[in-house]
Amino acid sequence: MDSFGHLLRLYRRQCSDPLRGGALTQSRLGELIGDEIGHAGYSGAAVSDWERDKSKIHADDRLVLVALLAVLHQRGGLPSPSEANTFLAAGNYRALDEAELAQIFPDTTPAPPHSAMSPLPAPSPAHLLTPSPRDVLIAHLLTDRRRKELILLDKVENFWVNGVLEKAVSETALLDVAWERWDTAVSHPWQDILDTAQPTASDVPGIFFATDRALLILGAPGSGKTITLITLARHLIARARADASQPIPVILNLASWAENRPPLANWIVGELTAKYQVPRNLGRDWLADDDLILLLDGLDEVTPHYQAACIQAINQFRQTNGLAGIVVCSRQNDYQAAQMPIKLSGAIRLQPLTSAQIEEYLTAVHIPLERARRAITRDPVLGEMVQSPLMLRVLSDSYRPETPVNTAPSTDSEARRRQVFTTYVNQALARRGTLSHTPEQTGHWLAWLARKMEQHNQTVFLLEQLQPSWLPTPGQQRAFILTSRLLDGFSLGVVLSMFWLLVRLSLPQFDTVWSTAVTDAWRIPLLPLSLTLFLLISLLLGLLVGLTDIAFYERRARLGEAFVPRPRDEWGQTAVVVLVVSVASLAFAGLYRSPLLGLASALFTGITFAIISFFIHGASYRSDIRPIEVLSWSWSGALVGLGFGLVAGAIFELVEYQVVGSNPIFRTVFSITLLATLLGGLRGNRLPTTSAPNQGLWLSASSGLAAAGLFAIVMSLTTAFFWSGPFGALVGVLVAWIAAALYGMGSVLNHLWLRFWLVQLGHMPWAYSDFLDEAANRAILHKVGGGYIFIHRLLQEHFASLDVVHKP
Repeated sequence: MDSFGHLLRLYRRQCSDPLRGGALTQSRLGELIGDEIGHAGYSGAAVSDWERDKSKIHADDRLVLVALLAVLHQRGGLPSPSEANTFLAAGNYRALDEAELAQIFPDTTPAPPHSAMSPLPAPSPAHLLTPSPRDVLIAHLLTDRRRKELILLDKVENFWVNGVLEKAVSETALLDVAWERWDTAVSHPWQDILDTAQPTASDVPGIFFATDRALLILGAPGSGKTITLITLARHLIARARADASQPIPVILNLASWAENRPPLANWIVGELTAKYQVPRNLGRDWLADDDLILLLDGLDEVTPHYQAACIQAINQFRQTNGLAGIVVCSRQNDYQAAQMPIKLSGAIRLQPLTSAQIEEYLTAVHIPLERARRAITRDPVLGEMVQSPLMLRVLSDSYRPETPVNTAPSTDSEARRRQVFTTYVNQALARRGTLSHTPEQTGHWLAWLARKMEQHNQTVFLLEQLQPSWLPTPGQQRAFILTSRLLDGFSLGVVLSMFWLLVRLSLPQFDTVWSTAVTDAWRIPLLPLSLTLFLLISLLLGLLVGLTDIAFYERRARLGEAFVPRPRDEWGQTAVVVLVVSVASLAFAGLYRSPLLGLASALFTGITFAIISFFIHGASYRSDIRPIEVLSWSWSGALVGLGFGLVAGAIFELVEYQVVGSNPIFRTVFSITLLATLLGGLRGNRLPTTSAPNQGLWLSASSGLAAAGLFAIVMSLTTAFFWSGPFGALVGVLVAWIAAALYGMGSVLNHLWLRFWLVQLGHMPWAYSDFLDEAANRAILHKVGGGYIFIHRLLQEHFASLDVVHKP
């Protein structure tokens, strides 16, 4: 079968371009896709990568796929819906639905009778090939809001239902998990007045609507809560596609709520932006208009200390957004331990599997599992354990004929569970060829990953989320902070020394003791002397910044999860850095012949180190490294930078006037003001959800280079205009160096430095994404876009409980 890229190249070459003449080029195709979806479009290089199968359109970007098909059809390259669906199948994309068919092929009519000379088309469902006039009309009347709702539906279906959860539980989905009503688990507003017993529905969607779209799902670990949520999500997605008046279901995991513990509405809007890339304004509108059904998984994954607070946040949300549909999933024991009833209209409790269901499953998987049947019969603990759908799946994989397994009965359920999981992991690691690393290394690295994910309340692991808090001991964390600040100081020392030499060349009046007395007396060249002295000073100041940051981080570490990062904490820390570095720099003020110049230099050094600390570093050991993946512009920030620049420019102009005498006043004020405006307006943001491992780091590096280019061009032209051409070019290079570090490259270097530490300590291999991909291929992890999750929380807990020792 031809690949998606090969077919794309064939279809494009069959297209014509009436506007420019000739065949459709790669660049022109990218432009037309942009016209179709309403933004700048894609470059020819992107289309070239698609055609060479070097990269592909993410399944979440359904709008781009539809636009691509529409352009190919409009230009005569893609004639029929059947070919379009074949094209999509080559890229593992789902077939077109009715609305998409009506949008791409509005002119489709029933084909005429086939003659003996014309080949028959590939068979396709009639409803896909012949959309009704009503469907065509609806497609043309789609509002912008409805289009965005359909995009969100695609994301939920592709990311969660098709791309994540169905794969993770594909085998256990064979089981029809039973459940029972358990409404006493919830606090119904009318339960003290009315008989709130609801008519019993036979399916989960039915019980969801019977309980006024407010349902609690409880069950034991591995009992199938996620499968139940998928079943409901699939049903609600189908309803929302068929009827534009129906709300959109979204699956969110409550584990991240405990990080900052905001009001639930604020958290939902933030998660919609982070996980589904929904603009905040649109997310707030949807939430206010009750256009969402919230499927909240993982209440039990919230830190136990905050589970009651999370339930209270849900209850408060229900008071203001009571018309929104909501489902909450939790382990039964964790929910009961919170001792805080949730205000929903009904609850169900998933039931253990019956003997008949277990036997039916063992028969359905088509694997001779006589050993499993005998073990279940002989071992009561094992027989009880496999009443969980997850453990039944693990058992079926562990008791394959070729797998050695300990079948001795046991009375300790936890020990038996560990045996079964150990057998499953050993069998998983043995499949699909030879491991790149030893089983001992693999076990150690997976155990370390599981423990760190639990410590950091993470359900999805992203390489970009590595922080100093992942280092094993507080001493190592402090050592990392100090060494990273020393590296920052070294880089800044090189830049400052070069900048100082440029100032000395253009303004000889800005002399220092070492630039005259030392060089004359000791016959030491100015360049190496200045470079050495600036490096030593910058290293000492970098060490001082590291000690200051450690003092703040240690205090916040003692507060633990009670500390919630706020902007004022970062501003306060930055102000302290300015004060500490400026005061320390006064010790070197005597190097300058002018006391005023020494004072200004100390203040300039303090502000420079503080800017670097504010842009690159975070507020705690858990947030010290902050990749910048997207650049944006803020006019309000630019105005703040403008005001600061005017004040700073006026101060430094006064210093220049006192030292140099009469000079063009405007040039210094304008240059500093322009630089401050750029720093205030250009903002860096993160994309918490990525589509490929290490994507955040590559985006961060790209952001740094883009910011470096912007600053280099603007400041080079400005400085060259006011001073001299070569001087302006060199200033532009130095400013670009700093801008690259501030807007992404500094975070990338700190991340690589942290990775170096973790590799040397034996907690991960250097090619970590390759290792994680290998674990995913062996059904231990599951790949989620650019991140990874364990196939089930019970398996993650199993690895986290292991005491694996491995010496690198």
